[in-house]
Amino acid sequence: MVDNEFGVLTRITAQIRREGWNIKSLAVAECMEPSVSRITLSLECFDTTLPNVVHRLSRLACVRSVTPCDDSIHLSRELAIVRAKPSAAKAVIAIAAEFGAKIVETEQEVTLELSGDPVTLDDFCKRLNEIPDVDVARTGPIVL
Repeated sequence: MVDNEFGVLTRITAQIRREGWNIKSLAVAECMEPSVSRITLSLECFDTTLPNVVHRLSRLACVRSVTPCDDSIHLSRELAIVRAKPSAAKAVIAIAAEFGAKIVETEQEVTLELSGDPVTLDDFCKRLNEIPDVDVARTGPIVL
């Protein structure tokens, strides 16, 4: 949780850069209280322990709290949006039905969305990668 003010994301990413960590995914949104934003970060920190990461980020004045994610108590979801040309529509719709994806549009191209845990979206995207004429946009995880 961070202060919702100009430059906060820059200060956090600068700290991450200084430490030599790699951002795998990043999601930011304002909370119910407009003065606070939630940042969900997935980091690769090869030479650093989790307590050290929490400590380093917590030292920033703009950071209100840092909570490491634990799959046993936190819910993690991602979103994938898929656009397929008519030539790929039949195959994409079959995969969408398998995974429970929602069809959003069907005018000239098939567009669908799927939200789920990261492993499910990995499997969904792998299946779609086998089909030509398909574009996939995917968020990183958000966690609550």
